Amino acid sequence: MKRSQSGLAKQAGSAKRPRTESSYQTFSSGPSKLGTAYDPAFEQKFKDNGVFMDSSGPKPNNWTDIQTRLARPRRSLSPTQFPDSEFAKFQQANEKATTETTTMTDVFFPYLAGTTNILSEKDVVFNNLQDWPMKNIKHVTPDSYDGSDPSDLRPEIREMLSESIEPSTDKSRPILANGFDEVKAPKGSSFVLQQQALRDGGEGGRAMIAIRTYINPETAYDGNAYTMIATYHPVGGVLTLYAVHAVAVTGKPYPAEYRMRTLNAWIIQLAPEAFRQGATWLRNGRDLMKEYRDEHIALANNKFQTQQAAAADQAVQAPSPAQPLANTQPHVLVAVPPPQPANRKGLRPRK
Repeated sequence: MKRSQSGLAKQAGSAKRPRTESSYQTFSSGPSKLGTAYDPAFEQKFKDNGVFMDSSGPKPNNWTDIQTRLARPRRSLSPTQFPDSEFAKFQQANEKATTETTTMTDVFFPYLAGTTNILSEKDVVFNNLQDWPMKNIKHVTPDSYDGSDPSDLRPEIREMLSESIEPSTDKSRPILANGFDEVKAPKGSSFVLQQQALRDGGEGGRAMIAIRTYINPETAYDGNAYTMIATYHPVGGVLTLYAVHAVAVTGKPYPAEYRMRTLNAWIIQLAPEAFRQGATWLRNGRDLMKEYRDEHIALANNKFQTQQAAAADQAVQAPSPAQPLANTQPHVLVAVPPPQPANRKGLRPRK
């Protein structure tokens, strides 16, 4: 599968694993379901790893800023640019969607996500990431995720943080995933959809904390949300946005909790204005998550370059080691007696 950069033309062109879902989804404890969002024990397993829904706890510190930013009007979704006739086309496409594939390619991306230059991939198995502390959760495979081009981040940093920010063993895939999309077919489970969002959010939260810790360990846990997940269910046209923020903890089998909270939700199939508002928040949210990635990558690269420059300066300023002498023995002065006159045998000295 090739990465997508330009809306429907790119997104729809990517291959996707078949998901017919011809019958209602049910929870299963079979081997293939254990440790996934379809596992009936999944929610508790994820709580055991410090990842959970938190609708009543403290909001992220940047909660108001995020909501204000996501609510900004977009000209492409104004009544003149997206008239009621376009909304009617969305309704028709939504009614015709029968699988996750058609929901994603015929409804979600062309109408909700729109055209963008944000790197995204579909159905990539996150098989390069470190296990969760309890080691009871399988690799996640998001329907779609947004990330950054690997070449944007110094290769030394990518290598150092590989198991946190490079989701796939295919190192050409986008890195630092912090934006996710999950959809269901009409007969899919809304509860499973939320559990998949939670699973995605945990991975996105870990990636952002990893790069923040590299930048500055003392400010890594600032209480802000840097990860967003969008879910869409075609029955009723329910679009939901979630935010995830990390909180450092002690005395638990994990170093941090990743708390997911609902940002907003809409029944977008009912009226054009509800659709416009939901799509506006989604598109602005994807833009904001990209800004977060870009900012953190720039800070990480700058730190690495600063450290490299400092190391080079230190090497230049360090005194060179003294060269050993060829002869290290001390010089000794020996007194030499003056020469005596010859005294030939048998000769007397003259008087």
